[in-house]
Amino acid sequence: MPELVFRGTPHQIGEEHGECLRREIQQTFEVYKELWKLSDEQICGEVKKYAVMVFKYLPHLDEEIEGIACGARVPVEQIYAINARTELLKDAAMIECTSLGITAECSQWGNVVLAQNWDWLNSVKGLARIVELVPAGKPRIKTLIEPGMVAKIGLNDAGVGVCLNYLDTPVDLLREGVPVHVVVRAVLESASVQDSFRKVLKFRRSACAHYLIGSADNTVISLEATPDEISQLACKEIVTHTNSYSHHHEVCPRQQLFEKALHDRGYPVKKVSFGDITSALDAQGVCFPQKETKGSVDTLATIIMNLNQKQMLVRDSGEKEFVMHYFI
Repeated sequence: MPELVFRGTPHQIGEEHGECLRREIQQTFEVYKELWKLSDEQICGEVKKYAVMVFKYLPHLDEEIEGIACGARVPVEQIYAINARTELLKDAAMIECTSLGITAECSQWGNVVLAQNWDWLNSVKGLARIVELVPAGKPRIKTLIEPGMVAKIGLNDAGVGVCLNYLDTPVDLLREGVPVHVVVRAVLESASVQDSFRKVLKFRRSACAHYLIGSADNTVISLEATPDEISQLACKEIVTHTNSYSHHHEVCPRQQLFEKALHDRGYPVKKVSFGDITSALDAQGVCFPQKETKGSVDTLATIIMNLNQKQMLVRDSGEKEFVMHYFI
């Protein structure tokens, strides 16, 4: 999974992004357009309400999205649609992602660690990229993205990181708000967990999602956010999450299997190691096997982030080894 670096003003960052990933952006849009089952005119109508909210709360990201469209030579509505892909899927019942947060006391490194399987449709397999964003006056960011997105799972050079889990959003709960993946970018522009929490709280949000946010100062918070409320879950030394509403006491078998896999490796008797994390994320019933059927849900990538060392380890689907990405 190659790494790209985009730097400069919001428009310059966007334009570099669009130019470098022009073909992949078009492929990503075509995959989702088929899933959305919307015409170009309908997509334009749908994304206007999200564009208005991004411009209201995060005008620099509206400028960056304009830059991506310019570089990719596509209408800006296409880039907004990719960033609002979760919202445009409406109430599609998608299974997506297992995440983990570990405080310094429980980590064999003595550092704060976030980790996640990115489970998603294999129709986009091979399109994701690791990018470093170098905006003026804000933290540098490393993030896994789908081409055209302003952010996804990642961390910044201030030691703040975020994992993301899909939460079911009934159609009647969808709002005119900031799309989930744009909220993630705002978190990654934060200098602290407290700053990121204030942003998520302030925005008018469009859909439901779980944000697992950590920082190098040994803070980990778990937020289940809907358009109407935010529930901050009680955080222990280890936090796990999948796609159920934990604050509603929903039970997810995959989360139970994941926690069992961690216990089978010796937690809490011993501190959690890199091998423990990978073994648990690869456990049967947690990791989704690679399938030949197009449109199936597979584990497309596994990401482990050491927030104190400001390192991101990424393993692409089908690979055995992790590649380390760090700030130079």
